[in-house]
Amino acid sequence: AMGRGTFVSRPAVRSADQVLARLRRVVLLAGGVRATLLQSGIGRCILDLPLTQRQTLLNHWQEQVSDLAARLARRSMDILVMIDWTGNEPRSAMMDSPATVTVERDPLELRGTGGVLRDLATHYEDDDYLLVVSARQMMTESLSQLTLDLAATGGDVSIVAHDDGTPSGLQLVRCASLRDISPVGFVDMKEQALPKIARQFDAKVVHRRHATAAPIRHRQDYLAALRIRHGGAPSPSAIPTVFDREPSTCFNLVEDGAEIASTASLHDSVVLRGGKVDGGAIVARSVVCGGAVVGPGQVIVDRIITPTPR
Repeated sequence: AMGRGTFVSRPAVRSADQVLARLRRVVLLAGGVRATLLQSGIGRCILDLPLTQRQTLLNHWQEQVSDLAARLARRSMDILVMIDWTGNEPRSAMMDSPATVTVERDPLELRGTGGVLRDLATHYEDDDYLLVVSARQMMTESLSQLTLDLAATGGDVSIVAHDDGTPSGLQLVRCASLRDISPVGFVDMKEQALPKIARQFDAKVVHRRHATAAPIRHRQDYLAALRIRHGGAPSPSAIPTVFDREPSTCFNLVEDGAEIASTASLHDSVVLRGGKVDGGAIVARSVVCGGAVVGPGQVIVDRIITPTPR
C-alpha cells in the first residue's frame, strides 16, 4: 500500500501546472528480463509490430505523445525509448511527428526498471518529472488525459491503478524520488523501489475502474489488442467459433511484403512482411512471421509461425 510519507525538499503544494511545466520527457520502457515467444519470433523490436497497415505500435505512441504536447501547448515532446543492451532497435518512427524519438540502450545487463530510471534521472534536476510508460501496450484511454490526472495529484510519484486488478504501466515520477535507488544491481520499480520511495516521498494513485491500455506481450495479447483497434472485442478462445464467424467480423492484418494466396483463409491473424500463406491454407488467431511459410492446405490455429531452421 502506498500512503503519504515524509516530504523531502519539495513545495508543500504543487499544482498540476507546476508539475507539467517540469515534465521533461516521456520514457518508453521497451526492455524486459526475458523475451516472450512473440518477441523472439518476430525478429524485430516489439514497437515495430503493426497495428494497422500504416501504423506501428511506435507510431501509436508518437500519436499519443503528440496529443499530449498539443494539450500542453508545446511544439514538440521527446520520447526516449529504452531497450535492452542486446535488443532490436525500433525502426518505424515517423520523422515528421511532433513526438520525436530517441533510442538508448541500457548499458548494463539486468538493471531492472527502477535501476534504469535511477540512472536516467542523473541527467535531470530534482524537480524535473519523467512520464514513464511500459512500451508493450496500446492505450485504450487518452495518454494526455491520464497525464493531466496524474499531474493534478501533485505527488512526487503518481501512478495509475486499475480497480479491476489489471496491471498498469504508467507513472509520473519526480527525479528526486529516484536518487536513493541503488546504483548497482537489479531493481524493479514496482516491487522494490516504489515501496521505499513511498516511505520518504509523496506517492499518489489515480484510479481507473478498468484497464487504460491493452497489453502486447504475447500472441494472445497482440491479437486481442488488434481486435480492439479494429473495432471489436477480443475473439473468443473456443476454436469452432472462429470458423463459424462471418468473414466481415474478423480482422486480418497483412503487412506489405507478405504473400497470401487467393485461396488462403485468414481469421483474426497477422502475416508480417516476408511471411507466406499458400493456397487452401487456413490461419486462425495466429501470427505468421517474416520468412515463415504456411504450406498448401495447412490449418494453423493459435500459433506463432516462425521460419523453419535450415
